[in-house]
Amino acid sequence: MESILALRDDQSSQADRATYSAAAILDRFVRIQRMRERACATGAFACVRLRFLCLTDWAGRIARYLYVRIIRRKSIWTIPRFSSPERGGRVYGRDTRYGPNKGDGDDVYTERAAADVWTWVDADVSGSEMTDRQSIEPDGGGRSAGHGVPAAGEARVTDVGSPVHTIPGDEARKPEDGLALCLSGGGYRAMVFHVGVLWRLNEAKLLSKIDRVSSVSGGSITAGVLAMNWAKLRFRGDVAADFGDLLVAPIRRMASTRVDVAAVTTGLLLPGISISSQVAKAYRRHLFGKTSLQALPDRPDFVFNATNLESGALLRFSKPYLADYRVGRIFEPDIPIATAVAASSAFPPFLSPATLDLEDERWVTEENNDLTSADYRGEIRVTDGGVYDNLGLETAWKRYCSVIVSDGGGHMGADPTPPADWAFQLKRVLDVVDNQVRSLRKRQVIDSLIKGLRTGMYVGIRSHIADYPVSLLGADPRQVERLASTGTRLDALPDDLQEELVNWGYVVCDAGLRSHMSDKLRDISTTELPYPDRPLVQHPIG
Repeated sequence: MESILALRDDQSSQADRATYSAAAILDRFVRIQRMRERACATGAFACVRLRFLCLTDWAGRIARYLYVRIIRRKSIWTIPRFSSPERGGRVYGRDTRYGPNKGDGDDVYTERAAADVWTWVDADVSGSEMTDRQSIEPDGGGRSAGHGVPAAGEARVTDVGSPVHTIPGDEARKPEDGLALCLSGGGYRAMVFHVGVLWRLNEAKLLSKIDRVSSVSGGSITAGVLAMNWAKLRFRGDVAADFGDLLVAPIRRMASTRVDVAAVTTGLLLPGISISSQVAKAYRRHLFGKTSLQALPDRPDFVFNATNLESGALLRFSKPYLADYRVGRIFEPDIPIATAVAASSAFPPFLSPATLDLEDERWVTEENNDLTSADYRGEIRVTDGGVYDNLGLETAWKRYCSVIVSDGGGHMGADPTPPADWAFQLKRVLDVVDNQVRSLRKRQVIDSLIKGLRTGMYVGIRSHIADYPVSLLGADPRQVERLASTGTRLDALPDDLQEELVNWGYVVCDAGLRSHMSDKLRDISTTELPYPDRPLVQHPIG
């Protein structure tokens, strides 16, 4: 009997195991089927997106993007290093005066009371450079006392710490006296934010003093409207009385217009129609008409920056010339403003690339041009200027001694569950690369201003108003974060958001002027918001 019961138990156990195995196999089969379905869906989605992403050769274009962001901009990644006998390892200092560096996703920072500057100190560098470190403290202004020339060893620091890329011929050029304004990229968010900055500059009687406006992407839309209407502005006492009608009104109308979705949809559905051409068409219809670069004023000089995907360098549109330092120069290009702005704002991957047919133009070969064949001077594919330089610094920093930087650029947020699939993971990786390049460039700009290598100021959409020594108008950090988180799109913005963005640009520009350019500021009295009904705090800071 016991043997019979044992046999039955064994048979029951075997049956249970068989049932479990069958269930496990079925479960695995279902999971495999689901994985296959997901793979098929992902594959179909990827096939649809190949054209949607404007990537006829997606691998090649991603490689070009990485080349432009990392290899061609390698000077950004070279951080000046100094040794410190008293401090071992790395030490970071936060500039409490310029303030807008927080929240960049960089390393952990340590407050250093001795000097409120961004620095990177490494113990593995010889101690002989400590004397050079002392020459770039804020009080020294980055100059040797009483001479106005770089202190010993500073030339090397200035080169590697420069926020701009040195190209052949730059060594012989020196910045001249004058004021340049840089308008960053950032879609409609940046476009409207820059309006607030320009509003305050106009009231401060500085708009009429600008010698050059260098712009990128969304900033180029604002710059284009300002450039087209510059001759119409009636300056009275150095203040443009019709600023609101000629700049604010058309920009706000544009900010209420959806461009990107319509352009992408039309470009996808209609054969022979490119997405970038639809963006240019929208700019032409709503803002610029057929106005050419040759209709722009001689002063200020307006420069619209795009990225040449073929050369990996900056392509500059202006009235005097179109130029790429590797390809050559076209003097007095008769190109519509709408085309130049569309090239500058060809945001990848959806609105990029923009194709320019320059085959019939008269190219001039200059010294150091190394890409002068017809292959590089015919149809040129370009993308957003922000791929190379999202602050629009290159053509302003090298030319003038005083620079105002208005940064309405975006910021990569944290993601607790980053994508695992190759396509979206690659996008996340590119976002990390882009974010680091922008953060490094921004810090180099601020550090250079503190050293005295340039005069001027940096104001950003993510700045903290409390970090400015002088600020008459307040802004709640939560409100600022909400505004700065506005998507980088060419999509319609609600009226209340537009007004808040204008107000924030105005507020941070006012704080920057009072804190860093008070010698240029004539009106030191209390000022009012452009849109008083949209305060960023309940009560202004008095």
